[in-house]
Amino acid sequence: MQMRLREYFHQSKHLSDTVTRRNLLDKMSPQLAGEVALQVNERWLRRVWFLNGAGREFVVQIALQLEAMVFTIGEVINNGYLYIINRGIALFGGRVLTAGAIWGEDMLLDSQWLVTKHCARAMTYLEVYTISRDQLMDAARLFPQTIAHLRRCAIRLAIRREFIRLSKLELAEREASMGLGTVEKDYLISRMLDKASGLEPLRRDS
Repeated sequence: MQMRLREYFHQSKHLSDTVTRRNLLDKMSPQLAGEVALQVNERWLRRVWFLNGAGREFVVQIALQLEAMVFTIGEVINNGYLYIINRGIALFGGRVLTAGAIWGEDMLLDSQWLVTKHCARAMTYLEVYTISRDQLMDAARLFPQTIAHLRRCAIRLAIRREFIRLSKLELAEREASMGLGTVEKDYLISRMLDKASGLEPLRRDS
C-alpha cells in the first residue's frame, strides 16, 4: 500500500499544479479568467465535436469547469462523463486511446438504451480532464442558442446509435433464423471474401 500510494502521488503531481491554476483563476476578473482558461484548454476542447459551433462564451464556461483526475493502472472508469486524455493509455470498447483522445460524448443522450455500456479501463496511470453532464447542461442553460445546438447534436448522435442498434438486432435475427453456428458463419465470411477478391472459393470439406 505504501508503494502504491507513493507511486500514485508521484504520477498525480500535476493535480497540485491544477489546483494552483484554479486558485489563480479565482483571483482574476471573470472575463480574464475565462480567456486564460480557454487558452490553456483550447487544444483539448477543439477535439470535442459537439462543442464546434456551440459559441465561444459557452466553451469558456466549459473550460473553467474542467476537472483533472488521475486513474491507476487497471482502474475501471465510470460512464456519464466526458473524458479527455492528457497523458496515459486507456482501453475503451476494444479501442486503445492515447493523449488527446476523448470518450463519453454520449453523455448528451437521454435514452439510456442508446448509451454505450462499455466502461474504459486505465492501462497505465491515466491523467484526464473531465466534466459531468449536469455541469455541461447547467452551463448551457445560460445560452439558449447553445441549448438548441446541443439538442441537434444529441439527435444526430441518437439517430446514428439507433441505426447501429437496429442493424445489430437484424443481424442477430438473421443468424438465428438461419441457425448459423460459429463454423458456418466463418465459412460464409470466407466465401464472401474469396468472391470479393476474385479467388476460387474453398470447398466446404477443406
